[in-house]
Amino acid sequence: MKQWNIDAKGAATTLFALGLMFHLFLALRSWIGGDQIHILNLGIDFAAYGTIHPFAKLMSGAGGNPGALLQLLVGIPLNIVPHYQSPMILVLIFHCIAGWVLLSMFRREFGDVTALFLVIVYWLSPWRLYNAGFLWEPSFIFLPAALHLWSCWHMREKRTFVPSAILGFSLLTSAQIHNSAFIL
Repeated sequence: MKQWNIDAKGAATTLFALGLMFHLFLALRSWIGGDQIHILNLGIDFAAYGTIHPFAKLMSGAGGNPGALLQLLVGIPLNIVPHYQSPMILVLIFHCIAGWVLLSMFRREFGDVTALFLVIVYWLSPWRLYNAGFLWEPSFIFLPAALHLWSCWHMREKRTFVPSAILGFSLLTSAQIHNSAFIL
């Protein structure tokens, strides 16, 4: 049987860059309709008029997301660059930070081969790429979810202030983005 000799760290970095290119390709081809129009209108209300709504997005049959964080996540990029795709830059940044947090945690705790597996299963997954490919609430939830996992992982043995504060922050922010945050 032939032994495979691969540089897991280099392969993970290369596949991470490939996933980033897929993400950019999908984000640049995104268009608007339905939910995107509602989210963009909320962002335009903030960018153009400074109006902040107490509930960012009302869900059909599931209530609404309390707080204005989603409106700010869309409105601030629209205030800087008034283009319907400008909030996608923030989505891209959120996904890159979330991927970096998870990749560095897995690499440190389990080694380079497991980090490579994470890049293949998580970063290149069609599920993540689909959710990151256009503007909607779940696009923003990946960073708070990654921070939640990071903080829970660090608090499993020793409870300290920083992971606890990040856990509280991730729970508060994710609840303002999408109702799926209650799974956290």
